[in-house]
Amino acid sequence: MAGMKKIALHWTAGSYSQDYLDFTHYHFTVGKDGMVLGGKFPPEANIPGPTGLQNGHYAAHCGGGNSYCIGVALRGMADYKSPSEVGQYPLTEKQFESGCALIAKLCHENGIQVSPATVFTHYEFGKLHPQTESAGKIDITFLTFKPELAADQVGDYMRGKVEWYLQKMEAGL
Repeated sequence: MAGMKKIALHWTAGSYSQDYLDFTHYHFTVGKDGMVLGGKFPPEANIPGPTGLQNGHYAAHCGGGNSYCIGVALRGMADYKSPSEVGQYPLTEKQFESGCALIAKLCHENGIQVSPATVFTHYEFGKLHPQTESAGKIDITFLTFKPELAADQVGDYMRGKVEWYLQKMEAGL
């Protein structure tokens, strides 16, 4: 997957099942049990050609930030309204851990150093790029198993987990 430079973590705002929209918009999705499913497009489809990315031929997961970006989504959070109203499909700890382990593997395979500029939540990307379609996105701003984390802390928590998995991987554990 040479050429990939960043990874965005999302929630699908759907159920625990991968639907067609998830299949076409993310490179990988992770279910509540931690099982990873691939999407329609390989990450390399998000490497722009001479005329940029071609609609319908890449995973359009991060409006304004899809180029060179791998999209990983945790399936769930349909009907999320607030931390006290998370809907029927809250993210699970097992799912989150599996997603972080996957991101670590993708970072390792692609030589991506973990930083807020290279490994981020969709929410973080939207905050940093308010002129894009990603502005105002709320994925991922809340983890039911870590309710003490504020929205702006979730990305750092995720990156810490990714770093931990990377260290284990590089140590051969």
